[in-house]
Amino acid sequence: MTAPAAISGPTNGDIASATHGCWLPLREAVREVGSLEHLYRLARDGKLPSRDDADGRIEVWITDADRSDAALAGSLEARLARDGTLPSRPEATGSVEPSVASEQVTSAISERIGMLLAPLVEGYERYVELARENGALSERVASLEHELHALRGAAMADGQALERMESRLQALEDVNLAMKQLFAGRREQ
Repeated sequence: MTAPAAISGPTNGDIASATHGCWLPLREAVREVGSLEHLYRLARDGKLPSRDDADGRIEVWITDADRSDAALAGSLEARLARDGTLPSRPEATGSVEPSVASEQVTSAISERIGMLLAPLVEGYERYVELARENGALSERVASLEHELHALRGAAMADGQALERMESRLQALEDVNLAMKQLFAGRREQ
C-alpha cells in the first residue's frame, strides 16, 4: 500500500511534533497504525487529532512515526523465520530485497486484517457519531430546560399580576356598589 503524500499537519501545541504525516479516513488509519487498539491508544493519549472531511466522514492525523507497515512486515518475517519458511534476515540469503513470497503473505494477511477490522472501524465511527449527537442533544436539553424554567417563572409572575388585578377590580366594584347605594339613598330623600 502506498502511503499518502505527507502534508503539514495540525498546529495544535499538543501535537506540534506531528509535522510529517497525513489525514486519513479511520479505516485507512487502522491499516496504517497496524491495529484498532493502537489507534485507540493514540486517541486516549491525545495524539490523534480528528476532523470531518467534506463528506462528513471522520479523518485522523497519522504521523509518520505512528505508521507500522515496516514493523508489521518485520514481525511477519520474524514469525515466518521461526517456522523455518523464511530467513530471519535478508542478508542471510545474500539478498537485501524482501522475498516475493513474503510480500504475498503480508498482502494476504493485511487484506484479512482489513476485513476483520472493517466492522470494528464502522462501530467506532458510529460510536463517535452517536457521541457527537448525544453531546448536541445534551446541549439542546439544557437550553430547553432553561427556557422552560424562564417560562414557568414568567407564568408565575403573570399569575401573581392577574391576582393583583382581580383584587383591584373587586375593590373597584365594591366602591362602585357603595357609591350606587349612596346615590340611590340620596335620591330617595
